[in-house]
Amino acid sequence: GGAVRRRIPAGLCPAMIVLLCACIVACTTYCGYAVSRTYFRREEILGEILRLIARLKDDLCFFRERLPAALLRAGEELGALSDLLGAFVAGLEGGEKPLPNPGLKEEEFRRLCELLRALGKSDAGRTGEILARAEDEFSRLRQEAERERRKFASMYVKLGFTAGLLICIVLL
Repeated sequence: GGAVRRRIPAGLCPAMIVLLCACIVACTTYCGYAVSRTYFRREEILGEILRLIARLKDDLCFFRERLPAALLRAGEELGALSDLLGAFVAGLEGGEKPLPNPGLKEEEFRRLCELLRALGKSDAGRTGEILARAEDEFSRLRQEAERERRKFASMYVKLGFTAGLLICIVLL
């Protein structure tokens, strides 16, 4: 018969091979975990947007606060949105600036920017209507993000683990 060609150098002891395979599997599993975190992050940010909307309903419609002050105070409480809200308020005061996307899909980010730009341009009643529609829309988007997270997040971790095993098998 023909000789079997080894892919791993003959000088490696079995313990080193096991350690190498364990490192490969750990790295690919971590990569899968990192991808799955985007689903958790998106759901978390959409939840913070809903908290922002509830806060703005109170501050803008009932307490009749000025928009910049309400946004800055809300940004202090909502960590994931603080950079976005700070940039938006800075844009209100000194011309429009590009807003940082906190981790949303492009369509969701566009809708959030439209909401922020619509605020403060009408009376409290109209602002309340805008916020109520936005709350319904972002609530639906959050439910969709939760479904996607349940469906795909664990899959990427498993896929990373399986990819690591496959690499080890190919190397052996």
